[in-house]
Parts: sequence; structure tokens; C-alpha cells
Amino acid sequence: MSETRIRGGEVVLRLARENAPLVTMTAFKEFAINFRGRILEEGYLGETAPRFDDMSDGIGGNFTIHAESQDLLLLLQYIQERQQRVRSVQTSRINGTARFSFPNGDTPKAFVKDMKFGEIPLSIPERTQYVNASFPFNAERARFIVG
Repeated sequence: MSETRIRGGEVVLRLARENAPLVTMTAFKEFAINFRGRILEEGYLGETAPRFDDMSDGIGGNFTIHAESQDLLLLLQYIQERQQRVRSVQTSRINGTARFSFPNGDTPKAFVKDMKFGEIPLSIPERTQYVNASFPFNAERARFIVG
């Protein structure tokens, strides 16, 4: 069944700012979404085992982009201005989409709306390596579009 698995090269990632695709940012090195949750446990008198429940703590993740143009620096500036509550970008959103292309023709998408970012290192590692930035993010949830 290995022919049904997909690799990273069969997943297309895109970022959009206010529904305008950031088309020049396609050199994603990696992208991860973490579905965070908690297990709640309660014990009650007269019962011999605890009861469990679970709840969502939103999602988090990280992606790394290699610099292909000045648009990476413009994105960093935009995020910084939004974090500093500059009026012109204060209510803008950054959304992320991953499209998975399975061998059977299925192409579901994962959509992350209104990503919020933490500390973003811009790295210039050495002479032979690419300039990159790593973006840790949080969001309320990821939505899957299948079918």
C-alpha cells in the first residue's frame, strides 16, 4: 500500500494576506500543524473509575521559508507592524493552506485561518546555506476541505 502515501513534494503550501496570495513565497522547507488538546479527569464519590473528557487548545505549528525575494522581508515587516498595532494592518489576517495530492486523485485541503505569530528568527546561517526565517504560529483551528 505504499503507493497511496504522499511525500512533501506532493503537498502545495500557500500563504495569503487578506485573501491575496503571497505567490513569491513558495520555498517552504517544512510545515507542521500541531492539534493541541487536553484530557480532563474527574473522580466522583461512589464511582470506582475516573471520568474523562477532552477539549481543544487550538492549534500551533511552525514553518520555515527560504528567501526567494524581498517579499519574505515584507512579510516580516507586516507581522511586526500588526503586532505593534499599526492602524493600517491591525485587523489584517494571514491564512495558510496546504493542498494534498493523493495518487487516487483526491486533493483535500487544510486551511488555517488568522495565524498569529511569536518570535520569528531570520537566519543567515553561513556562506553555503540559504537565508531563511522560521515562523512559529498559533490559531483557533484548522479546517479540512475534503471531497
